[in-house]
Amino acid sequence: MQRLALPYDKIPQLSTFDKAYQGGDQRLRPFYAAAPEIDNFAAAIQQRQFSAKRRALLVQELQAQYAHLEQPEILKAQLAALGQEQTFTVTTGHQPNLFTGPLYFVYKILGTIRLARELKTAYPQYHFVPIYWLGEEDHDFEEIKHTALFGRPLVWEDPQGGALGQYKIDSLGPVLSELFGILGDSPEAQELKTSLQAAFSGPKTYGQAFMEWVHALFGRYGLVILRAGSPALKASFAEVMKEELLQQSSKAILEKSYAELEAAGFGPQAYARDINLFYLSQNKRSRIVQNEAGEYAVLATDLRFSEAEILAELEQHPERFSPNVILRPLYQEQILPNLAYVGGGGELAYWMERKAQFAHYQTPFPILVRRNSVQLIDARSAKNWLALGFDWEQLFEETETLRQDFVRRQTEHELNFEAEQAQIKALFEQIGEKTAAVEPTLKASVAAQEAQIQKSLDKLQKRLMRAEKQKMDTELGKIQKLQNKLLPKAKLQERYSNFMEFYLRLGGQKWLDQLLQELHPLQKDFLLLIEED
Repeated sequence: MQRLALPYDKIPQLSTFDKAYQGGDQRLRPFYAAAPEIDNFAAAIQQRQFSAKRRALLVQELQAQYAHLEQPEILKAQLAALGQEQTFTVTTGHQPNLFTGPLYFVYKILGTIRLARELKTAYPQYHFVPIYWLGEEDHDFEEIKHTALFGRPLVWEDPQGGALGQYKIDSLGPVLSELFGILGDSPEAQELKTSLQAAFSGPKTYGQAFMEWVHALFGRYGLVILRAGSPALKASFAEVMKEELLQQSSKAILEKSYAELEAAGFGPQAYARDINLFYLSQNKRSRIVQNEAGEYAVLATDLRFSEAEILAELEQHPERFSPNVILRPLYQEQILPNLAYVGGGGELAYWMERKAQFAHYQTPFPILVRRNSVQLIDARSAKNWLALGFDWEQLFEETETLRQDFVRRQTEHELNFEAEQAQIKALFEQIGEKTAAVEPTLKASVAAQEAQIQKSLDKLQKRLMRAEKQKMDTELGKIQKLQNKLLPKAKLQERYSNFMEFYLRLGGQKWLDQLLQELHPLQKDFLLLIEED
């Protein structure tokens, strides 16, 4: 497999923030603790204090979560190591998208595993555990209910509501059947079917099932999956949630950060509310607000609490309180001995809004690592693309721009009037000067005449381009077809296609092994992985 790297600023589909962070834009420097470079982890390790009590709680909870699963030796070793003070974590997190959703889900996890390995090489006296934070308390079902395989959409319809991890999986049967029909009968397909059937069957919640499937895919690499909704883990975060209820500290801190980011040229990602907590109940995850009477109300329910009552509820049932996007990063860093967070550009942008919030709670801020972005290109498409005379940067350009570029390179004729238009401009400048010398008010009329002529030439130029396009219709169709294949729905492949397409075609687990070797999360380029004949 050929590995090419493009600078982020050559990929127009990526955000301004993405390009700025990967390019080391100094405007962002005040908003993160340390740049994602291997040498900076030495200081992060020294600064990351994590109590033996919190380690014991973390190991206890993980042991309980994994008790019903088959644990490879590497995973047993990881869980045991987390109890030792020389062990740290590197973490990624994501919602439980349907069958993992787009490709970048896999890139995030494999990149986190690779980062842990690179840190072990650089700092052999320590141990590093890759963590996947299963975002099962999110309630945006519309966002996670679909995926696409070979261009065919798969959609899970279910009106249950509430936290995604608490959904029952009975209604997944028809979607699984449809998926199995698409997968076919190859050995790789049978591997997937076996693991999917084992995970997504029986009386489980969606969170349990999703954990089992991710474990089946990545457990052999030592990935540890954390479901953070247990009463004991939430209780360890209760003091922060109590402050959020009584003092509502986060909003004021973040509003200042928003203003500073805007002054630097970057807009906010997620606005803080007065109270940044949800309340979990049967099929509901509802915001907690404080009404004019001073009561704590749970929206879309009849629940109302006095101050004393909600504090008692927090003490007795901390698992019912769910941090929103404003508090979730802080919760993560308080229950893990974490050094780095691996995420996409949007995620890292909202992490950067929280540096002052972390300082307020005296919690170390992790090193923010932008996950690898990858374009996978099959050998046939690569050959056809290069045969059309394009380079790889051009793959991400607008189709019409490529069509025009191709026509200009292939035609025997001159299709633009740039030289003539320049001559006309110079001529009208002379005419304008002569006219103004006699009657200054006529200069605008001369400019209007020039504009009319230039516009006519532009129209004629477009007609010439259309005429040449018609002659090259077959070749131009190849450009459109290749872009549609490699950038489905005009999106980056990693944001649309599911990993199973490539798992089936490229060797199953062997392909995941190879992908793990190709990802380098501390390298700041957009990767193209091109198959070879």
